[in-house]
Amino acid sequence: MAEKEIAIRSEGKKPERGMQRRGSFSPDIEVTKRDGNLFVRADLPGLEAKDLHVHVDDEGLVISGERKLEHDEKGEGWQVSGRSYSSFQHRIPLPKGADTGSCDASFDDGVLEVKIDLTKN
Repeated sequence: MAEKEIAIRSEGKKPERGMQRRGSFSPDIEVTKRDGNLFVRADLPGLEAKDLHVHVDDEGLVISGERKLEHDEKGEGWQVSGRSYSSFQHRIPLPKGADTGSCDASFDDGVLEVKIDLTKN
């Protein structure tokens, strides 16, 4: 199967940003089966939809992204600046019967949700 890109719908809200050390970003991902569907939920604080890449290939659902954080703080006679860059990639194997042509993804407030129909025979 060729790689299939999944379009991400976004509500356009910017998530809160915070600083983390370089390379320490590993999003929490939850996978559940319910009502004939597979649901994947990833908590991605500090990311926007444009920072994400979601696709399906022969090995499963792939979620990847890069987070670039900048922090500037100024006071009287001092200034602190910080930059943090980290990336991640998660591959989630799909069960037999997953209809990869019916994937739906949305991104809102730093949470990615992907729904895949499992009723394909």
